Amino acid sequence: MSVVLDNNKIGAVGEYVKENTKDGSVITISSPIFTIYAFEELRKVLEKSGKFKFLFNEPTFIKRIIANDKEVKEFELQMHQRERNVSEFNLEIGLKNNLDQNQIASKCYTFIKEKGEIKSVVKSGSVTPRNILVENKDGSYLIQGNNVAFSKDGLGYTNQIRFDFNTVSDDQQMIEQYHAFINQIFNNEDIVTDVKDELLKHLSNLYEYNGWASPSNTVK
Repeated sequence: MSVVLDNNKIGAVGEYVKENTKDGSVITISSPIFTIYAFEELRKVLEKSGKFKFLFNEPTFIKRIIANDKEVKEFELQMHQRERNVSEFNLEIGLKNNLDQNQIASKCYTFIKEKGEIKSVVKSGSVTPRNILVENKDGSYLIQGNNVAFSKDGLGYTNQIRFDFNTVSDDQQMIEQYHAFINQIFNNEDIVTDVKDELLKHLSNLYEYNGWASPSNTVK
């Protein structure tokens, strides 16, 4: 089965995930962006999942930089922008006035700490797919598309006039191949590095910045 989602008239990525993800599923996302507002949009589904694996497919929150000296400054600027996107993504900036950022960050922090595996590529351009793989106990599906991302815009909750071409497949052979592909990358320390602690610290800092008590004084 194949389905097209255009994030406009024939279905949004986020709505498909909400309607077709079962309790206890394993959710694996490859995206250059992670925002707390995307988390809030899918929170009920995510909190009932068995495991959440997230890969920043552009370097984010990393400590070692693989680049020539001339490239380092630009690289760091781009990486720091992706880090700010967690709560300051330009397409979601207006949400700060309408949603309780601290409450969302708290729930996101707890979720990531309990169920999240968060990694980032260490070199730009080394992993290009932007996909969502959901492995339910009774069947799996894969969402692919150039604009798939873990932001409200990437999930199809956007005010922009834009037609995407995202495809959903439940073809078992394709899913098995992608599962092997993404897990091989996820477990290759030459390609990726663990950034879970760095993301948790960033979420915790949202509390300190806004004068709230952090959900945890230390990241364990």
